[in-house]
Amino acid sequence: MNLSQFFLRSVTALALGPIVLAIIWAGHPYFSIFIIAVSYLMLIEILLIIKSDNFGKLYLFIPMVMAVALVLFVIEYQLPYLVTLLVIIGFFLCLLVGKDNLTNKLITGFSFLYILLFSFCILLLREVPNFGTLGLFWFFAVNWASDIGAYCFGKCFGRSKMFPRISPGKTWMGSFGGISTAILVGSLFYGSLFKSLDLQLLVLLCAGISIVGQFGDLIESVFKRRFGVKDSGVLLPGHGGILDRMDSILLTAPFVYLLIFMYS
Repeated sequence: MNLSQFFLRSVTALALGPIVLAIIWAGHPYFSIFIIAVSYLMLIEILLIIKSDNFGKLYLFIPMVMAVALVLFVIEYQLPYLVTLLVIIGFFLCLLVGKDNLTNKLITGFSFLYILLFSFCILLLREVPNFGTLGLFWFFAVNWASDIGAYCFGKCFGRSKMFPRISPGKTWMGSFGGISTAILVGSLFYGSLFKSLDLQLLVLLCAGISIVGQFGDLIESVFKRRFGVKDSGVLLPGHGGILDRMDSILLTAPFVYLLIFMYS
């Protein structure tokens, strides 16, 4: 990546970061609408990447499902059961409609599951007692720190490739840098957010988020390589598409929610 691309990437991040934090601070329903909209855009990017014949039908179906899901979240009536039902219906509709081959239908269906799972886990995270807004700030800060650390360490010190066939740009030093910066930034919240959690456990949690996030990044790399594309889209200058920026968070949101649910 040349200097101009790095500058463009930095400007985009600096512009979007405060906006995302402001939406988190604004709370429901603004944050809920934001997450649903982001999820919708990611699904559209996936449909465009695989050149799905279902695009026309799903283009109409996905917003409808997400709108219903948002209403269910607002009224909070039997949310887990209704969300599960919606996701199952959406998955099977992805498999049944259109003229796509079975591979594309399966990819579309599992993408639907994958992204909606993220959507509801991150929405539910905000409702967890003693987590809330500050917890979401911490969650995004750790993910962003991991991404930035992995990128900077990888560019400056990376030599040994992790998975050259899947993602040639990822190095072991970059991975180490991502884990280190995630721990450093995440530990700054110790005492204000995680009062009952030992510092050692918080360090392990931050490291776990970074590792899971890097695995999520690799999943997207496999997906893009399968269809011969470099970026998922062009909406974010210097970064690519929405999916390119959310790939790690897609996996860490369910991971963190599950751990908090088990811990509580």
